[in-house]
Amino acid sequence: MRERLDAEIEFSATRKAYCYRPGFRLSYSHTNEKMLLLNAVVRNFSKHTGLMPLATDLLQQSFENGMGKDSLLISDKIVFLSPIIDLPDQTIFSKVIEAMEKNKRIAMEYQSITGDITRRHVEPIKLVSVSSTWYLIAYDTQKQALRNFHLARIHHLSVLDEQNAHTVTEEFLQEYMSSGFGVYMEKKPVMVTIRFTGLAINEISTQVWHKEQSIIKNKDELLLSLPVSSLNEVLHKILSFGKLAEPLEPAELVRLWKEEIQAMEKIASQ
Repeated sequence: MRERLDAEIEFSATRKAYCYRPGFRLSYSHTNEKMLLLNAVVRNFSKHTGLMPLATDLLQQSFENGMGKDSLLISDKIVFLSPIIDLPDQTIFSKVIEAMEKNKRIAMEYQSITGDITRRHVEPIKLVSVSSTWYLIAYDTQKQALRNFHLARIHHLSVLDEQNAHTVTEEFLQEYMSSGFGVYMEKKPVMVTIRFTGLAINEISTQVWHKEQSIIKNKDELLLSLPVSSLNEVLHKILSFGKLAEPLEPAELVRLWKEEIQAMEKIASQ
């Protein structure tokens, strides 16, 4: 304890044993760092993904019970931030959890990205958070296929008294979720190659967009290749880099990219 943790230990003649000096306690640097980090991640993640205080208070309390006051002060210095926070309705979130626990179907009104509202009966399978946005992966009984639903666009959800009729293996689900970049996984993925230049080279070289991605880095450019299920989704990511990113293939993605740039040029010239 004295050699490895710098503990203030001295021999007590009255106790005939080695004891800590009065007032000494281990500093935060010697606490369980994994527990400290996990506590900070849970607290910050729940706050910035709209889960506080749904199911995280109990978890956080269990972490803090095993940590000293010094450790708690340090955990406040570990912060999880997201530039965009898409908060789900906590009532909707709770009902989805309830349906999954009871293996029940749900009825809901779902608003598409274009604003259209449809009535859906689905079998909820998994909740996924991507960049502080929550999605529900569910079996759509009308489409008879897996679909992804943006949780914040689900309205008037109710748990039905009907058991789920379809079983999806975890192996198939993992394959489905990792098939391509992003969250729109209904389509068969295609390989995409993007050229990055300038300051984007160092930024992309440390990022993982997909587990099957490949990177070729030269002095003046970086080529990123990865499977993508939605060209529009990766297009938005490419455009966020401005002139520092350019799609090379497939031809359809290049076409969409050029059309988007041309549309922005028209707006800028007005």
